[in-house]
Amino acid sequence: MKKILTISLLLTLCLSGFAKEIFVEAESFAHKGGWVVDQQFMDTMGSPYLLAHGLGKPVADAVTQIDVPSSGEWHVYVRTYNWTSPWCKAEGPGRFKVRIGGRELDSVLGSLGDCWQWQYAGSARLKKGCAELALTDLGGFDGRCDAIYITDDSASIPTSRYDELVDFRRQALNLPEPQIRTFDFVVVGGGVAGMCAAVSAARLGCNVALVNDRPVLGGNNSSEVRVHLGGYSEIGPYDGLGRMIREFGHTRSGNAKPAEYYEDDKKQSFIEKERNVTLFPSFRAIDVRMDGNIIKSVLIKNIETSEEIWLDAPLFSDCTGDGTIGFLSGADWRTGRESRYEYAESLAPDKADNMVMGASVQWYSKEENAETSFPEFSYGIEFNSNNCEKVTVGEWKWETGMNCDQVHDAERIRDYGLLVVYSNWSFLKNHFSDNAKWRNRSLDWVAYIAGKRESRRLLGDHILTQGDIDNNADYPDASFTTTWAIDLHFPDSLNSKRFPGAEFKAATVHNWIHPYAVPYRCLYSRNIGNLFMAGRNISVTHVALGTVRVMRTTAMMGEVAGMAASICHRKSCLPRDVYTSYLGELKSLMKAGVGKTDGNADLQRFNLPDKVLAKPKTHLMPETSGTYSRLDGDTLVVGNIFIERKYVWNGGNLMTFSLTDKKNGKVHKMKSVRPDFVMTSFNGKGSASSYSSKRVDAASGTPAYLSVLINYTENNLQVMRELKIYDDAPVIVSDISLKGRLDNFGDAREINNADRKNIEFFADMKSKPVTAVLDRLSLAGSHWKARAVEFTDITDWNDNLVSEKDIISYRKNPYRGNILFLENGVDSSGIFFLKEAPSSDVQLYYGGADFYADFGEFSITSPGVCSGDICPDKWTPVYTTVTGVCCGGEFGALKALRSYQKNIRSHCRDRLEMVMMNTWGDRSQDSKVNEAFCLAELEKAARLGITVFQIDDGWQSGKSPNSAVAKGSFKNIWDNPDYWTPDPAKYPRGLAPIVDKGRSLGVEIGLWFNPSIQNDFADWQKDADAIISLYRKYGIRVFKIDGLGIPTKSAETNLRKLFDKVLSETSGEVLFNLDATAGRRGGYHFFNEYGNIFLENRYTDWGNYYPYRTLRNLWMLSRYVPAEKIQVEFLNKWRNEKKYGNDPFAPANYSFDYLFAITMAGQPLAWMEASNLPEEAFVTGKLIRKYKVIAPDFHSGVILPIGEEPSGRSWTGFQSVKDDRSGYILVFRENNGKQSEFVKTWFDEGTNVHFEPVFGDGDKFSCTVDRNGEVRFRLPKINSYAMYRYVIQ
Repeated sequence: MKKILTISLLLTLCLSGFAKEIFVEAESFAHKGGWVVDQQFMDTMGSPYLLAHGLGKPVADAVTQIDVPSSGEWHVYVRTYNWTSPWCKAEGPGRFKVRIGGRELDSVLGSLGDCWQWQYAGSARLKKGCAELALTDLGGFDGRCDAIYITDDSASIPTSRYDELVDFRRQALNLPEPQIRTFDFVVVGGGVAGMCAAVSAARLGCNVALVNDRPVLGGNNSSEVRVHLGGYSEIGPYDGLGRMIREFGHTRSGNAKPAEYYEDDKKQSFIEKERNVTLFPSFRAIDVRMDGNIIKSVLIKNIETSEEIWLDAPLFSDCTGDGTIGFLSGADWRTGRESRYEYAESLAPDKADNMVMGASVQWYSKEENAETSFPEFSYGIEFNSNNCEKVTVGEWKWETGMNCDQVHDAERIRDYGLLVVYSNWSFLKNHFSDNAKWRNRSLDWVAYIAGKRESRRLLGDHILTQGDIDNNADYPDASFTTTWAIDLHFPDSLNSKRFPGAEFKAATVHNWIHPYAVPYRCLYSRNIGNLFMAGRNISVTHVALGTVRVMRTTAMMGEVAGMAASICHRKSCLPRDVYTSYLGELKSLMKAGVGKTDGNADLQRFNLPDKVLAKPKTHLMPETSGTYSRLDGDTLVVGNIFIERKYVWNGGNLMTFSLTDKKNGKVHKMKSVRPDFVMTSFNGKGSASSYSSKRVDAASGTPAYLSVLINYTENNLQVMRELKIYDDAPVIVSDISLKGRLDNFGDAREINNADRKNIEFFADMKSKPVTAVLDRLSLAGSHWKARAVEFTDITDWNDNLVSEKDIISYRKNPYRGNILFLENGVDSSGIFFLKEAPSSDVQLYYGGADFYADFGEFSITSPGVCSGDICPDKWTPVYTTVTGVCCGGEFGALKALRSYQKNIRSHCRDRLEMVMMNTWGDRSQDSKVNEAFCLAELEKAARLGITVFQIDDGWQSGKSPNSAVAKGSFKNIWDNPDYWTPDPAKYPRGLAPIVDKGRSLGVEIGLWFNPSIQNDFADWQKDADAIISLYRKYGIRVFKIDGLGIPTKSAETNLRKLFDKVLSETSGEVLFNLDATAGRRGGYHFFNEYGNIFLENRYTDWGNYYPYRTLRNLWMLSRYVPAEKIQVEFLNKWRNEKKYGNDPFAPANYSFDYLFAITMAGQPLAWMEASNLPEEAFVTGKLIRKYKVIAPDFHSGVILPIGEEPSGRSWTGFQSVKDDRSGYILVFRENNGKQSEFVKTWFDEGTNVHFEPVFGDGDKFSCTVDRNGEVRFRLPKINSYAMYRYVIQ
């Protein structure tokens, strides 16, 4: 280890106007006597300070020398704080005086006021030259001194404003420019997590800086805080992790024990032995320098000398506990408790709040040989015989600040801990009648460094939840193992009763767990590209923090972060890339471990959890956590923590009895009970029924769910109904398949209302029953409002893709669409139906309607089958239906819908995030594609920041009808067994040179593919084998699926078999881009589990590419379809300019950056040849690279349209709602004359929001949201945009 020697900078003389001034930082005193340096609150009060921590006995003087520039009268001001003022307005106990030039000044300092302030100490006549300056403590009760200002001008007083004082200090101290040091990896935080991160990386070849803001290492495990190590190590799938702890871990157990228990020297020696680690002791990180979303440098400052150093590195790890580096760099973070509904956590509260686990001020006393005394101490918290704590030691339970901000209120939290220790001890010593136990005891140690448990939690690509732990969720990147119980602290009930709102003791309930291997993705920031984290600030919920926060566990986190950093160093990559590309290497390192294997016995078998579960805690509390089902007599109940649906069993022919929105306490009891599913005139009880329920584990791309399987028979028809319930979506999915013979299935079309008779009698109101019902609800009430949303694909022919019809439900009427939203006009409760089918225009055997509404009767119809599709020897599925509950108006309904849509296929960054280039958009078709062309395109694609280069039609040996060189056919493809092999004339070496070149440039190769459509995809197995072969031979994972036609149920079934086989045999690696441009295809709500949607073909050659229309199509769809699953094109604006003439909306009138920006809410598609781009186009590569850093985070939210419908003249955009306090706004100013405008968002009126620009033309600002959720945005130029990250304040 290389230790940094600091310069002792005690004071500096400076001139301000004509006044002579001397400024002394108290922490720089040469001899500190009994005073100690306290750096904990630098971020909020501006500086470290000296603390007279004497436990009621005055400490020895702090003394230093100053250089007096001239003889004369000098006035002395001291910056100090009356620390008991929050609880008592009387003079405080932190009293001290100043002595200068041998004379003690008159004023008592530190006992008045209610904030950090300059107090006048007095004046003294001083002679020119050297003079002694001293601080004299008067009480031993934590008086504090930040700085001393000495001036010959009595009217000159320094500022007290925080920001101005920072500048004043720098000027007064005349600090030199910071040094610059360069490392491979910078670890900030010298607790056990930081120590292990630094040493792990160092032993694997990195040059590491370790920054610690205290003089001793170990954090909460140091002699300054005195918490013993906890949890198991060397356990789980990677038992090599944790062996390192043997090298520095203390061997005696216990909290609040004598200092030697914690073996500070052992930790120091552990670091000093590492030649690749440079330790910066007593340095605190105070600032960062950024390049976009990459940290370039961290500025550290010595807590005694004020020396500053910039540490440059490509990689950083935040092991500060408070998430300081993440906060400074703009990383996403969270504090407080999530609601139980956000992540389906039974241990979370009903509503989110700011409560956290607190900080402990531990203490102990010791027995003396004679009676001891203790001063009277009573400053606002009164103790008596009934409420005092009759103890001689205070361990972790002495915990404060659970309802405070553990960063901004940290000094007050620590001070309250001191206050109650002193107050209680004073009562026991001076007023408790039965105090024999305490008569000869004295306070021997009270911590002045608070032992924190929780503050900021930095958010990663995965957020660990209770559900992960309880269900033993198996993720591919499982890493360190957590074993401690879910141990959540909360105010002790008796202490709360005695001291309401002023608690200082905690209680806990240990929720035992099965050892759980936590995903690596919790250890790096999701939006700061080169930031790791380890310790209590990793990516977890409040509940999950309860298990991972103990120190043997955090030490293993550090080891993993250090290992991953070493891979990043060797591969020149970022933390996320370790997950996506080098996970195997990380697993090998974790298995082997980096702790030394000889000479260190395992003496770490203390403070282990009292119990670990032999099996995971699956469905421990089925009614409140996760998913459940039960059949009790004639009642079937299914649900999760959001929704419950209760059915009358009816022999398996289910009839809904009630539907409950559990989050909002709304029960919808059906006004009539009839079978939910009807395909024949049979409307009675099923027979030969069966019920089963099982948990289906998460697979690649799909989350886990509960499968409830119901089988029954009605007449000659067998029905198999699977209900799917996901953990975190307020929906129940119904998949129904049929087998046997379908009788009496006639015309499903409804009579036209114009052909009905007028209503004169009640009987006239009756209407013909619907022949086919996929699901239905019979809701009470007559004031249901509904919105039917119909979608149109075939985008080669359509540019109006979404139609909405708002109604008040009245008589029975049919409605078209895939989605029906319902809202009760009385209580605003909501329900929605989603029909997972192609767009209405192209559904099979379409009956003219998708939904029927009749007052409170709502049903889903048109099943997509006919009698001829049903046969005795195979199951035939009808269209899937989804029923969900919601409240909160349109926003609540859309969020509920999206929570399900995001469950259809998990949005994995390395699969679904892409910036694709496909050269077909420049209309050369297949005339250019060959090896040389692709190699040249790849070079330029990489410059632009493309991640997937897709070779469209023409790469294969067979020729399609679209070929520009030899018109072919899609018929009888398999007459040519080499159809789907690379064309040997174009690619004589196959695709390997293209794939290898792309890999070297960081660009993946994708291909176009057209399944053989004849005979209803009868050759689906051959098609699947062709795709699988290309995947296995070349590693190609992305295929554009084109030319589809789904004219029959058989074609639909075979196509699904094709997709399923490919995914099964590639472990879910392959992704399909499903073309929606022509023919009978899946549309926007069918086949969604297989990939994303290729939305439209637009070409400048045909003059039909208008940027605002592309933006409009994405904007319209994004309300109802996840935008992140839609590929959206941007084109070469420099081609075919003349074809647009003077059109104000021509592509040439927009910047290339803007054209890319309109695709950001979706998956951007560069629909062009890179070789046709001018050099200026490649400047947009800088924007694309910035976008790629935030894209996964941006797309993780619920993306919804904001502002006006794009028209070429509007203010418009998108909002990504990530959680209830943060997200993104992407706003566009089209060609209009307003430099600023109110834009309607999804914020609530009166909300205070801070907007931080990420890229584009926007400026930082904060505002209060106006009525209708409107926010005023400013963009100075027409056709400009801005991406903001927002935080609700």
